[in-house]
Amino acid sequence: MSEFQSFGKILHIGKMYMSITQKIHGSNAQILIYKNEDGELDLKTGSRSRWIIPGDDNYGFAKFVYENKEQFISVLGEGRHFGEWAGPGINAGEGLTEKTLILFNWRRWKDNPDLPKNVTTAPVLYVGKL
Repeated sequence: MSEFQSFGKILHIGKMYMSITQKIHGSNAQILIYKNEDGELDLKTGSRSRWIIPGDDNYGFAKFVYENKEQFISVLGEGRHFGEWAGPGINAGEGLTEKTLILFNWRRWKDNPDLPKNVTTAPVLYVGKL
């Protein structure tokens, strides 16, 4: 499970309802939370195409996650969590004053008060019938 997996293409689901979120112009980010050899939860951070660590980073994303490691593990739980790392110095900056992790899975994480500081979800523009 610790093999790198990039965020794949989003395919048409063919359902009657859809949701549209704002396109965030940042840098692709992922957090993998997994059970290590001791059976304890641990994490890895990744960009679009590789694992990253503080010091070999992507705009400070790995540093941010590792500084908040226990909270990310506690709140997000086991699995792969994809988002966009955006803010000052990253592409357009999105008008943000601080670097922010914007999680793609807005349905799961929207309005969750336990998310770490500077973590939010993609703004939802539309939810409804096709």
